[in-house]
Amino acid sequence: MKKNLNRDRIVTFRVTEDEYAAIANAALAADDEPNSWCRTVALSSTNKAQTTIDNRAIYTEIACLRHLFHHGFNILFSNDSNALKASAWDMLGKFTNDHANAIYEQLLKERLRRRQG
Repeated sequence: MKKNLNRDRIVTFRVTEDEYAAIANAALAADDEPNSWCRTVALSSTNKAQTTIDNRAIYTEIACLRHLFHHGFNILFSNDSNALKASAWDMLGKFTNDHANAIYEQLLKERLRRRQG
């Protein structure tokens, strides 16, 4: 549920018909109204570390896939028996599901550190 914020400032800008059509299409794709979509995009641009809910969901999935690939290949190329590999893979999958947000946060921290450094 969205917070009921006291928004008393107004920001306006002019666009061409083509620009408005592009904004309207992007808003429609995001299941939003053009004005709300513009607000979301503008506010998300004020803080580069801030992500939208959709972007966070996508990035979380990417982070989990990276985690699974990295550890999965280590399991695959280990000298363990197939039964041990299968067991390790099952445990890795459960761990990844249980810790998806922590995996996301760690990858985001690494990305931000690389960008700053």
